[in-house]
Formats: sequence, structure tokens, C-alpha cells
Amino acid sequence: MTRVVILAPIDNSPFSRSVAALCQQESGIELAGIICRRVLNLTRLRSELRRDGIRLARKAWRKLVLGAADESAAGEEGFHDIAARAGVAGQSLTDFARQHGIPFHNAKDHNDPEAISALESMRPDVVAFTGGGIIRKPLLEAAGQGIFNTHMGLLPAYRGMDVVEWPILEGRDQHPDLNVTLHFMDRGIDTGPIVRTQRVSIHPGDSMERLRKRFEPAMVSLMLEGIRLVRDDALPLRSQAEAEGRQYYVMHPRLYTETRQRLAVLARNS
Repeated sequence: MTRVVILAPIDNSPFSRSVAALCQQESGIELAGIICRRVLNLTRLRSELRRDGIRLARKAWRKLVLGAADESAAGEEGFHDIAARAGVAGQSLTDFARQHGIPFHNAKDHNDPEAISALESMRPDVVAFTGGGIIRKPLLEAAGQGIFNTHMGLLPAYRGMDVVEWPILEGRDQHPDLNVTLHFMDRGIDTGPIVRTQRVSIHPGDSMERLRKRFEPAMVSLMLEGIRLVRDDALPLRSQAEAEGRQYYVMHPRLYTETRQRLAVLARNS
């Protein structure tokens, strides 16, 4: 029986709930615990403000208010739809854990000593990271075989931030390198060993919101595939050399506008 622990960014994360419910339904896999970061955390707020700036307000609005009702991505299946099919629509991680008798720890931060102690007590074979900031060395060392992450970009080529947008802006043809990569986390940023990649296509009429929504089923699918590979002792790994890829940062608003315009052209011609 493969023991899995989920690291979640917030109690109502639909990505976290989807992975939790599907793990619970999978044979040979035991959901050994959930560690969730608190929403109201000054350290977290400062970190995300430095990273996202003014976009943090839009991000919080989408996550905490719009949720499944984001009309700009209408017609695309996302985390909320997957969670609904898995039987956890509207259910918090706290309630899900209580219903199934799963150990649950509410942490100030995933790297907090109490969170690390909780993880050690859960004795994971592997950990599924479904959001919640940077992971430090002590947590990595307590994570069994490692911590899976689904990165919304092709590794090693696109590391860091806005890696859906940068390939579109930089693309020289009709087929930008849009992929989800499943990899193990390490002390670098998106530099850990690669397990799988899955391509995401641009469809006619796509907006950036619809395109990003299309990444969500791929993220869930790859996360579950990685956990099954651990269960089956069939995990393929491809190491990355740091020099192989580039580190990308938050895109300037003017470049973001240009990227949206380029996507509109690509979507018309796809």
C-alpha cells in the first residue's frame, strides 16, 4: 500500500480536493494525511505580494470568490468539475478528512516545524504538492521518495513564473511549447527530476482564461499517474541540468497584453 500525503494551499482548493478524492478511490493507495496552509498568514501574504504584486488581488478573487463561476473560462472542464465528479463538490478538505478518518494538519506554513513533524508522523511514501509556496530542505527530507509537483510549463525549457504566457509570446510558429510537467521538487526552482510531460493545445476562440483552464485536467491526471507509478514501482526519472533551461519571471503588463493579442491570432488560426 503506497502512502500519500497532500500539501494543500487552502482548505477549499479544488485541485487538492480532486487529488485527495481520486487517491482515496484508487486501489493500492492510502491517503495518509493532508497538510493545509492557513489563508490568513502574514508571512504568506508578504511572500505572495513580492511574487505577484497587484495580480495577487485578482488571484485571490478568482480562488476565493469566483471559483467554479469564472465565466471567462466557460465551456472548459477544470478542477471544480473534476472535484464534482469525484464526489467532493463544495466539500472542504477538513470535512473530507474528517469523513474518511484521514489525519489533517492546519499549518501556518508548510515549512513550519510543526508541519514537518506532522508529515513525519504520517510516514509518506510520496507527497503530492497541490500549491502553497516554496518548499524548503527539511520538508523535502521528510517526504519519503519525494514531493511531486505539476508545473504549468515544459521543463527544463520554461522554469518559474507565467510559463503559459512566455511560450506564446516567444513562439515563432502556430504551436507554442505548452505543456504540463510532472516532476519531483528539489531545492532549486523547477529543477527536480522529470517524470512525465503532457501537451496542452490551443483551441479556436481561446482566451488566456480558457487556455489556462485546460491545464487543470492535465495537472490532476499527471499527479495521479505519478502516484500510480510509485505504487507500481515503475517510476521513470529524467534529471535536469541547471544549464538546460531558463528561469522566467512575472510578465510585465504590457507584455501580457501583447501575449493575449498573439493568443487571439493563434486561436483564430488553430
